[in-house]
Amino acid sequence: YFLFSLVIAFISDALGVIQDKVPILSQDASFRHEFHEILMIAENDPVLAGFVDCIKLSFVVHLILVLDTSDGIEINSSATADDMRSIYSLLEAIFSNNVIQFWLDKILLTPGFMNDDEDMLYIYHAYLHKQMTSFLSSPIVMDKVKDAKEKAMIVLSTHYAAAVHSPLVESGGRAQDVLEVGMQPFISLLEFVGEIYKNEPELLSGNDAVWTFVKFAGEEHTNFHTLVAFLRMLSSL
Repeated sequence: YFLFSLVIAFISDALGVIQDKVPILSQDASFRHEFHEILMIAENDPVLAGFVDCIKLSFVVHLILVLDTSDGIEINSSATADDMRSIYSLLEAIFSNNVIQFWLDKILLTPGFMNDDEDMLYIYHAYLHKQMTSFLSSPIVMDKVKDAKEKAMIVLSTHYAAAVHSPLVESGGRAQDVLEVGMQPFISLLEFVGEIYKNEPELLSGNDAVWTFVKFAGEEHTNFHTLVAFLRMLSSL
């Protein structure tokens, strides 16, 4: 997959995990700025837009890692400010467009991906693990995750209260039919985390970022939709 080539390139470069190779992208502020501008161009094709959004997720992790590991890299204040603006705009797009659900529907849960070569699947999951660990380790990201959780609690609770009194439900239908639960980024994130680690559980060992997220995700549920999504993730882990 071309998408995974980009995931691996961005994460490897920012972490400097490839031996005998000097990180290139993470030291090039002009590239980061120009690539961000390209990613933010609107796409009319919804499928193409979805894949571009997936690249946004990998690129925002790249930017976060660059800033986190910038002690040994010459980064001026102007470049840092540009990177921060890029991070905030990318995160806004990622959560507004629910990129995680596209990852699930169009990539991770497709037969083409699940039936791929076993060794390649391990590599893909390993880099998704690195990406997700870095994503959930960022305080900036977790602020957005907290907002997404609060929104899911409010929206789903409100919709459920309205749904149980709707003609559909009163005539014997189900409240779930009136809801669009999967449209909530927080619920998609829970499923995404479970999907990554259910196939490679050893990657959870010592993974403080994920377990901290799990603890946060399990707190203060006000509706059963988020609670069920959390329990499904927990069973996968």
